[in-house]
Amino acid sequence: MLPYFLYTIQKLGHDLTQMNRPLTDYQADGIYYPLAQHLGWAQWAWCLMNPKHFIDNNGWMGFEHLLDHTMWTLHVPAEHVAWCSMDKYCEGYDPQNQIFPDPFLIRANDEFPMGLVQTPINANWIVEKEPARDFFKWAGLLHLLI
Repeated sequence: MLPYFLYTIQKLGHDLTQMNRPLTDYQADGIYYPLAQHLGWAQWAWCLMNPKHFIDNNGWMGFEHLLDHTMWTLHVPAEHVAWCSMDKYCEGYDPQNQIFPDPFLIRANDEFPMGLVQTPINANWIVEKEPARDFFKWAGLLHLLI
């Protein structure tokens, strides 16, 4: 299987290569605790395959406030990505109903694929880290966010 190029936005100073304190959402009684149990992961980064999906995502997330964060471009081996539907993830579906074997099945249902990558990540997977505002400007998408 070929690796995937994935994009994720993280707070300034957050290091995906280090073990960080898991969010309370991933712990007992948290909204994503069932998914954490299903995956067997304490924490993960959610990633998108296409930077345009940060803007055009069925209205689930507004990314305007993230422009002052860091955009991470990753090149992740396929076996290290769990694919879920952004719609089903945000709607809180049972984990077994939101995880798919590949992003193409999700797109076939006219939904946005979201890759979940267990953290800490391998530093060799990092292609680029840059201010999100600069990334969206370079990609010609900044005008759609502000």
